[in-house]
Amino acid sequence: MPNKRNQTGTPGSQGTRTERQRRVDLLRPGPGLLERAQQADKAIDGTRITPGSAPLMLTVAEQEMKVANPRTPTRLRTLLSEPFNQVSVVTEYLGLTGVGGLVVERFKQSFKLPVHLMINVTVEAPRFVLEGAESYRVPVQDDKKENISAYFDEVTAKLEEVHLKGKGAAVVHCMVGVSRSASFVLAYLMRYHQMSLEQAFRFVKQRRSVINPNLGFLEQLAQFELQCREGNQKLCSVWQEHTMNSITKRLPQFIILDYIEEYEHEFEA
Repeated sequence: MPNKRNQTGTPGSQGTRTERQRRVDLLRPGPGLLERAQQADKAIDGTRITPGSAPLMLTVAEQEMKVANPRTPTRLRTLLSEPFNQVSVVTEYLGLTGVGGLVVERFKQSFKLPVHLMINVTVEAPRFVLEGAESYRVPVQDDKKENISAYFDEVTAKLEEVHLKGKGAAVVHCMVGVSRSASFVLAYLMRYHQMSLEQAFRFVKQRRSVINPNLGFLEQLAQFELQCREGNQKLCSVWQEHTMNSITKRLPQFIILDYIEEYEHEFEA
C-alpha cells in the first residue's frame, strides 16, 4: 500500500514550503521588488522582520533622557548617542543616519525642506513613520552575502524623485548609518550625480566619517558603478589585491591607500 505520508509530506512541511515560496516570490529581484518587499514579514533568509510601525521621537531632549536612563540597554544607548545619532546632510535634500537620528527636531535642524521620504534599510527596526512622508523598508541585513544591489535601481529612483519634485527631503537610515544605508547613498550619487565609487565614498565620508560599507556591499557597488558608466571599466574605480594576516582580498585601491585600517576586520581568520 502506498505510503500517504511520503506522498503528501507532513502538514507542517507543506506549510513551510508554501511560506518559503511566498517569501521567495515577494523578494525575487526584478521590477517592483521594493513595493513587493513591503508585504514581506521575513527576509529572504527567513529572518523575521520587526513588525509594526513607530513614531519618531519629537525632541533631542527626549532622546538624551533615554540615554541617561540607567535602565536603557547598552546597545540602544549606543544607537542614540554620537556619532550614530547625527543626521548627516549629504545634499540639501538627502540625509543619512541611524535609528538614533530619527528625531523630528533633528530633521528640522538639518533640512530647509520637510522630509517627504524615509528609507529603512533594516530588518531589526520597526517601520518609522512621519506625517507627510512616504516610508519604505529594504529588508536586508548587514551581511556581505546579502543581495543589496537588487534594490539599487528602485531606491535611487525614489530618492531622485524627491529631488526633482523640489518640495521635500529624503532620509536613508539603517541601525547606525554605517554600512547598509551608506551603500544606498553611494549608489544614488553614482547614478544621479555621475560620481565614481571613489568620488562618492570620499564625498560621503567627509559628511559622515563613520561610513564603512562591508566588502560584499562594496563589490556590489563596484558592479553598479560599471552599470552607471555603461560598461566602461576605464572610468571605474581600480581594485587590487591586498594581503593582511596572511589573508588576501581584493579591495578598491582608494580603500587600501586611505582607509585600510577601517577594513582590518575583513582580514580576520
